[in-house]
Amino acid sequence: MKNSNVVQIISLLANVGVVLGLVFLGVEVYQSNQMNRTNAWNNLIRTGIDFNDGIAQNSDLAEILAKSNNDESLTDAEAIRLRAFTAASMQRVWLDYQQINTGIISPEELQTRIPRFQTLLVRFPVVRRLWEQTRDGYSADFQRFVDTCVLSDCDTIPQ
Repeated sequence: MKNSNVVQIISLLANVGVVLGLVFLGVEVYQSNQMNRTNAWNNLIRTGIDFNDGIAQNSDLAEILAKSNNDESLTDAEAIRLRAFTAASMQRVWLDYQQINTGIISPEELQTRIPRFQTLLVRFPVVRRLWEQTRDGYSADFQRFVDTCVLSDCDTIPQ
């Protein structure tokens, strides 16, 4: 066997090895992305459960929300707690929206969460007031999302 044939065989085997390595890397990246999406979705669900569970178990917060909805006066401490709760609620909406832009969740998955956002902004006037006061601190695309999908109904998520 000539040296040139041996070199060609070695070169061919090396190229096959590189291609197989690239295929393996692609599969690993795909699996990693799928796992990240699954973990993100699980975290979103867990956050929603913890959110509702927190209100259910914290009678003080539930009373503050009820007082706020009935336009009853709040103590300074209650007002601070309510503002913190409201800010956290809006940040949850913003985080969910951002996860569409990064491809972690699909627009269809976010669409299933919109009714919860609507409840926050429609049922709790204090959340609506906070949105109106802080909306300029959010990106234009997020403002458009809240205006077109949360405060009214939409068929598709605006990008």
